Amino acid sequence: MIKQQVLTRAILLYIFCIFFSCSTKTMFDKQELSWVNTYQINDELVFKSLKTSKEITILITKKKIYHKEYNPIESELVAHSAELSYKIKNKNYNAKLIEMYKNEKELATPTISFLGSTFLVEENQLKFSDVNLNIAGRSFKEVYTFYKKKGKHYSDARHKSQPQTLYWD
Repeated sequence: MIKQQVLTRAILLYIFCIFFSCSTKTMFDKQELSWVNTYQINDELVFKSLKTSKEITILITKKKIYHKEYNPIESELVAHSAELSYKIKNKNYNAKLIEMYKNEKELATPTISFLGSTFLVEENQLKFSDVNLNIAGRSFKEVYTFYKKKGKHYSDARHKSQPQTLYWD
């Protein structure tokens, strides 16, 4: 009886160690965090349509940097995660602007979502484009250019009004 209790406790301790002590937390580096840490809650960002010249002002409403819950069945890594949410000024539209996860030791790249369009930021895109933009009375000559991720529903008429290209300073 005592041997069985000792064996049961040893097995439980072993299982506990496997599930809770074998994880590795990934961490964003300074460059990766700059995608989120550049902004604070209540910061205003101005976007301008190059087709219509209409400007849209958004407010940063949420900034969250955290580690996802550890799931030993999925992975030994605990992903470092970041989210930046926004609302359109004077409208009832809320969404995530930037989401980023670091699952491996490689560079984490963000996903930018704006007005229903999703832009994946690839490492090879992180070069300045030679585009001259004038927005909110400011001139921007060196900006990043991102293109909308195209999915299977891309030809749907409702997607034609969504942004196709995003210039980011």
